[in-house]
Amino acid sequence: MKNLMQIISDVPALKGTFIEDFFKVMQSGQYNDQDEPVADDEKVIGEMNESEKVLSTLFDQYAENYRKIATRLSGDAEPFSSEEMPKLKAELKSCEARLEVAKSLLWESIRTRLASQNTPLATGWAIKSGYQIVLMFDDRKRNLFRSMIGLTLVREMMQE
Repeated sequence: MKNLMQIISDVPALKGTFIEDFFKVMQSGQYNDQDEPVADDEKVIGEMNESEKVLSTLFDQYAENYRKIATRLSGDAEPFSSEEMPKLKAELKSCEARLEVAKSLLWESIRTRLASQNTPLATGWAIKSGYQIVLMFDDRKRNLFRSMIGLTLVREMMQE
């Protein structure tokens, strides 16, 4: 990893980019975990791999930076000069773009890797405490599906 960071620092085009951020977080090994535990009605289908932990951490970092800049631009934080406005707006746009990249890559990785674990009853995916990836369920959808299966079985039994 040290050699990779040296290469990144030797290439001026990579300075300050998402790629540099990604490998800095990976090299640090310090990842953000989620606070919310797995709920009883959720099914654990896997655990985040290292690159997903990095992407999730970057998403959190970019989101925090975005909030700080947006708060500052809204006038709810320390004042800024009119000369700073274009720089702050550019930083905000950069944060927004990096947030989208981190989110897209994270969920693309998870969905691709765990696609076989998905079920039509699931209403969504989530990341929970302990880097657990879960399927979420809406009880109404689950109950409707069970009712449909039950009706089908009853019809089949009646036709026999």
